[in-house]
Amino acid sequence: MSLFKWLKPPAAKCARVEENSDSEDEENEQACLENECMATEFLHSSDGNASQSSVSGSSSSSKQSKCFNVSWLNGRRHWLKYEKATGMFCLLCQKYNKRPYDRDVWNKTGCTRIRLQSFISHEKSAAHHDCLKLECESASTVNIASAINPSVPLNAIQQAFGCLYFLVKQKIAHTTNFEPLLDFLEYLGLHVKMNIRVAKNATYTSRKSIQEMVSILSEVIENKILSCVNNSDHIAIMFDESTDCTVTEQLVIHCRYIEKDTGELKSHFLKVIDSLGPCESAEDEGDLPRAVSLNADTITAHIHKYLTDIKLDMKKVRGIGTDGASTMMGCRNGVVAQLKRIRPSAIGVHCAAHRLNLASSQAGDAVPYVKKFNTIIRQLFDFFTNSAVRTAGLKEVQSLLQDKQSKILEPCATRWLSIERSVHRIKDCFVSIVLSLEREGTERSEAKAIGLSRLILEYRFVCTMLLLCDVLPHITHLSKCFQIEAVDYSVIPTMLSSTISSLQQLITSDGSNFATLQSYLRKLEQANITVPKPTNLGEKYFLESIRKPFLTSLIDNLKKRFEDKSILTAFDIFDPKKVPRVSNDENDSSNSSGEQEIFMQYGNAHIKNLAEHYQGDNDVSVCGSPDQCLEEWSSFRQYMHDNYLKLRHKDVIRELCSNKTISCIYPNMGTFAEICHVVPIQTADVEMTFSQLKLIKTRIRNRLNEGTLDSLLRIAVEGSSSPQEYPIMIQEAVELWAREKKQTITIIAT
Repeated sequence: MSLFKWLKPPAAKCARVEENSDSEDEENEQACLENECMATEFLHSSDGNASQSSVSGSSSSSKQSKCFNVSWLNGRRHWLKYEKATGMFCLLCQKYNKRPYDRDVWNKTGCTRIRLQSFISHEKSAAHHDCLKLECESASTVNIASAINPSVPLNAIQQAFGCLYFLVKQKIAHTTNFEPLLDFLEYLGLHVKMNIRVAKNATYTSRKSIQEMVSILSEVIENKILSCVNNSDHIAIMFDESTDCTVTEQLVIHCRYIEKDTGELKSHFLKVIDSLGPCESAEDEGDLPRAVSLNADTITAHIHKYLTDIKLDMKKVRGIGTDGASTMMGCRNGVVAQLKRIRPSAIGVHCAAHRLNLASSQAGDAVPYVKKFNTIIRQLFDFFTNSAVRTAGLKEVQSLLQDKQSKILEPCATRWLSIERSVHRIKDCFVSIVLSLEREGTERSEAKAIGLSRLILEYRFVCTMLLLCDVLPHITHLSKCFQIEAVDYSVIPTMLSSTISSLQQLITSDGSNFATLQSYLRKLEQANITVPKPTNLGEKYFLESIRKPFLTSLIDNLKKRFEDKSILTAFDIFDPKKVPRVSNDENDSSNSSGEQEIFMQYGNAHIKNLAEHYQGDNDVSVCGSPDQCLEEWSSFRQYMHDNYLKLRHKDVIRELCSNKTISCIYPNMGTFAEICHVVPIQTADVEMTFSQLKLIKTRIRNRLNEGTLDSLLRIAVEGSSSPQEYPIMIQEAVELWAREKKQTITIIAT
């Protein structure tokens, strides 16, 4: 314990101590009471029992007194120590080894002249004044050290991190709600805010402290992901760009990898980058100027820089997935083409969900009235959504008709899934929509309402609406299959063939919705709604001029968009359904020499193509030579024929990835299976991250910088939602936070 604690006034008032000022305030009076307690403690600590010595009331005697008067300790003489056997000592002179008047008295030997004048004379000595100055400086240093080396209770800081993690995970504004949340916890009896406040300047609730804690939480999650990614032998990257609420181009990067121990496929968010922000080139030094256009070179520079920063080995990259924009997939200078120059064996993949959407959009644009139909339903949505009065009028009509109150859904031009939901909603609410438009036109003289009413009461509009209710569910089902996280390439040919067959049937036969056309028209007539049927736009004309061209165009676009001639088709050899059937019995007469020869040749060309593809950049570590792969394939082909015929393609791939025994016996087949598993056929994960980004960076929170947005997005997307995993993650975050603080943080276990 520092002796300066006993000095009154404190360090800032040491000058008053040196001048022996006689002014005393309430603070000094309180100090006197404390001094008496301290003196009693000193006297009890001495060898003799000074407290029992007689106190002389008359100190005016010229003779030397043998008794110590406790009242001498009053004031500021906390440095005084009395031992009955040896005399009086100065604790400060002993502490700083000072010799008043060049003698050992008061330091090593006690002052036996026990008189008031003795220690008054000692107080005036230069040595004692030096001790007081040193004690002031020492106490100031202790106070500063206590401020820059605060001690934070472990339980309290863990609870604070947990509160912040909850806010970020729930996408709640963290800087403005963190302290109010701690205040509410105080109300509930959890004194988190009080316990983490270790000093006036160390409350850990400031904006800077909150951002540091968010960054630490994000870093813990990121380190765990990057550790797994860099430990994997097979990696694929996915990326896409979108615009946020501040019209800032955001580039989102994801990765897929095969977990080395279990063989499971994992997909994680890696980074969000301002696409038009400055980027340090891998070849040039310094920061490049802020880009003025979003081109392939800019995006490639950002991706390459980030992959270099996280020390990701490009030799492990097997696939690159993105959308079909020319900036991304351009065959000469697109982003994928530039990245393939770094890693030639990587397979560039155009997202299957994007391809499906493009095929559907182009098919709709090929038929003029289908394109017009999309424009009409968009105008219908805008008409009601942009006016609270019109929306309320629609709900009132639905209430009078005793229909379910439903609003028109937005049809997004780039997402045919939303068009399907919008068309079905219009079909279900068609009567209430028509009546509401007529009411707006007659009562409020809305010219737009009259025009929309005429457009949707056309015979071809009703026919197109019912047709799309039959067609779009097939496209939606196919799109949802492509968006499954663990889907592999083998799903595309099977699902696509099934969808095309269903669409071909709709060309010649009516679907379940279009078959109800006449009954649907009669239902409208019962509601006093008449749909005119012109002679030149009858049902036969609709079938020939709209339905058949639209479905034919859709089928052609699907075939064209999914005509894949890439190396991915070679992975079909792992599909047991395509393996020729032969009997293992040599005496079986059903085995002809031709069938046996077909079986022996099955998959050889594909295996050779795969081996040559991954030998093209002289990377022997990926797989063996073509001859070694063919030799291994001949054995595995028979094994697959004997054991895997009842399995599906994806089951064989997963078996090779997860079964370490099989992959050790057939290492090259295991490698090809892992590559097939990790190559992405869709980028739905990236699209879902865009949705999370727009929930985080809103118009209210539009000032989030790139670093904070990246941390918040990583926690929201990759942070665990399981309470069982919170303690470990938060413990790691607290330890990292204590290490990375500029000043030393002492964590006290409670």
